[in-house]
Amino acid sequence: MKFQLYCIVFFLLFSSQQGVSQSKKSYKYSSKRASTVRKKVRANIQLLRALELIKKQDYQEGSKQLFSISQSSRYKNRRSEIRYQLGVALLRMGLLSSASFQFLSVVKRGNRHYTRLSLERLSEIAARVGNEQIIQFAIQQGGARKVKGKYRDALYFQFGKYEMNKRSYRKAASYLNRVSFSSTVYDKAMYNLGLSYAEQRKNREAVRAFSKILSKNKKITDQVRVAALMGTARVYYQAKKWDLAIRYYRQIPRDTSFWHDMLFENSWALLRAGKFRSALNGFQTLHSDYYDDVYQPGSLLLRAIIYMYICKYDEMEKMLTLFKRTYSPVHGRVRGILSSSSSLYYSKLLRSLKGDGGDFPMVIAQRIYREGDFNWLHMYIESLQSERNTIKRLPYSWRASKAGQYALRLVDENLRKSQRQVNQVIRRHLSFFQKELNDFVNQEKYLRYESLRGKREQLKKKITAKHLGSVQIIEGTSRDFFVQNGFEFYPFRGEYWLDELGNYHYVGTQSCR
Repeated sequence: MKFQLYCIVFFLLFSSQQGVSQSKKSYKYSSKRASTVRKKVRANIQLLRALELIKKQDYQEGSKQLFSISQSSRYKNRRSEIRYQLGVALLRMGLLSSASFQFLSVVKRGNRHYTRLSLERLSEIAARVGNEQIIQFAIQQGGARKVKGKYRDALYFQFGKYEMNKRSYRKAASYLNRVSFSSTVYDKAMYNLGLSYAEQRKNREAVRAFSKILSKNKKITDQVRVAALMGTARVYYQAKKWDLAIRYYRQIPRDTSFWHDMLFENSWALLRAGKFRSALNGFQTLHSDYYDDVYQPGSLLLRAIIYMYICKYDEMEKMLTLFKRTYSPVHGRVRGILSSSSSLYYSKLLRSLKGDGGDFPMVIAQRIYREGDFNWLHMYIESLQSERNTIKRLPYSWRASKAGQYALRLVDENLRKSQRQVNQVIRRHLSFFQKELNDFVNQEKYLRYESLRGKREQLKKKITAKHLGSVQIIEGTSRDFFVQNGFEFYPFRGEYWLDELGNYHYVGTQSCR
């Protein structure tokens, strides 16, 4: 009996202890769960406060809080939203590069809603700063298919220009053809479409693209309209339809930036058509003092060739002497820049343009400045420098925050990369000019030889008392057999085509007989 009693007491004691331990475990579990819930509530409140700051346009304080939140693992499920809102805040503060990085990270995560919104913002940034890396990433992600309305057209236009810079003209045309007629970038898209077709030797398609711009009722001096006229003239020149090319060149208004280019290119078309007197008329303007700082060695040699055709050897000598006096120093300075150990081409070029020292001849500096690949990078570098200045003007509290330190590091790194890239672009252009000037110098020497030979022939006829008569300049006569491997339209190098019609080599005879 006692044994049974002991068993019952033991059982009751054991049960009570087990109940106590279970209650302790239950309490610990519920306490832990409550703590987790409290943390989640606090986290949600913190996020809601940060988003509320963005809505109230307090972008500085909102970006600081969102940046800290974006680093926490608690917000894993809402990271796309957080990154997007942080990008919006930085964009509204004028920090385009920092904002673009946030939008790119959203696109990588693949959230459908925020990917579309981020691509729209990226198209806006790319249009303002011309960052090729953004465009390349958007292409890889199939960006244009995921956005709507004006942003889609803007992306197609940016994609087209990006592919043209890569010389992928077929891909460029496929993107540019998708820009809708109602888009604000439609005219620019059609101009670039015409260029891409011209590069592919699709002359009919190129003329058709340019005609879509010309059919609109635009001002005579409208920049895109004049560019389309120039493009049409160049396509007809490429097709060896000289009279049509001349007709379109003559429609270029005098008070536009294309006037100088037109004079030179039209002179080539007139020469190909055998209209020597007309070709000479444009040179009075081309070689005036107003254009002393324009790189145009080809026009001097072209004028010398025309004087040789009509047996004006004294005038021909003047042109060759002017060429040597003007471009021999330029040739030497370009060689010197390329052979120097310093690779800080970008800063030297900018100083030369400002007239503040620098080693670049003004004619070369201005020509490189007009090139599309340089201009794109220069615009991006200026945007980064402006962003850096914006960061420095912000309150110290923001600059010292994690968001501010991150933004400054990102801008500095992009600046270093872009400056290395632009230096490579400038060196590539300098190498081209060195090669081109080498060729022009050889042409100048050969033309001097032709001039001496022509004078000798005239002297021989005079000594033998042959009747020379007066030199006749016959307009409209085909002179193609006088020039070989020249006058052909060789590949364009970007948006600006000055001097790209005339990599010519004189191998002919004079017309003075």
